[in-house]
Amino acid sequence: TRPRLPRERTVSPAELMPRLHALIAAGVALGAPGHGAAVNASGPEFVSLPGYSEIFSGRRVTGCENNGCRGTSVPSVVDQLVEQTRGRSSAAIVTSWPDIARVAARSSAVAVSAGRHGGATRDRLEARPGLKALLTRSEGERPWPGNGDFRRDRDTAELALAYLDSEKPSFLFVGLGETDEFAHQDNYAGYLDALIEADRYIGLLADTLAARAR
Repeated sequence: TRPRLPRERTVSPAELMPRLHALIAAGVALGAPGHGAAVNASGPEFVSLPGYSEIFSGRRVTGCENNGCRGTSVPSVVDQLVEQTRGRSSAAIVTSWPDIARVAARSSAVAVSAGRHGGATRDRLEARPGLKALLTRSEGERPWPGNGDFRRDRDTAELALAYLDSEKPSFLFVGLGETDEFAHQDNYAGYLDALIEADRYIGLLADTLAARAR
C-alpha cells in the first residue's frame, strides 16, 4: 500500500537528497546508475553483513555468508592500505551498526568505533579528549531506532566529523544505519526523515573535505 504521507512530502530523489545527488552528478560515486560500472552483491544471501564484507574486501567470496558471521577469510582494502603504506596512511571506521566491525578491518592500525561501545581499536579515538567526550555521551543514548548496541546516526556523524577534523585520516568510512532500521519497522516517514538527515551529514563531510583540498 502507498504510505499515507502529506502531499508535500512526495518529492523527487534529487529534492530529497540534494547533496548526495550533486556528488553523484560530479562523478564521485561508485556504482551509481549511469556513472560507470555497476556494483552488485554476488549473494547467495543478500543481507547486510555479507554485502559489507564484499564492499570492504572488493571480492566476491569472503567467507561471510550471513549476518551472524564472525569475520572474513580475506583482508579488507583498509587493512591493505595501512599495510602497503607501512603506516604512512591513517584509516578510521565509524559506524552506527556495531556488526560492521567484524568485516571492516583486522589491523590494529585502523581506528574503529562501531556502535555505542564496539570497535577493537576504539582506544585510538578515546586517546583524544574531544573524541572521548563524544564517545562517552553516545554510550548513554538509547539505541532507537535500532536495538542492542546500535548508535544513533547523529552521534556517529558527529564523531566521524570530529575525527576527520582533528586527525585528517587518509581513509574514513562512515556507516549510517537509521534508514535500514526504519525500513525494517515499515516506518516510511521515519525512513524519509533519516534520508534527509543522512544527506545533511553527507554535505557536511563533503564541505569538510573540500575545505581541506583548498
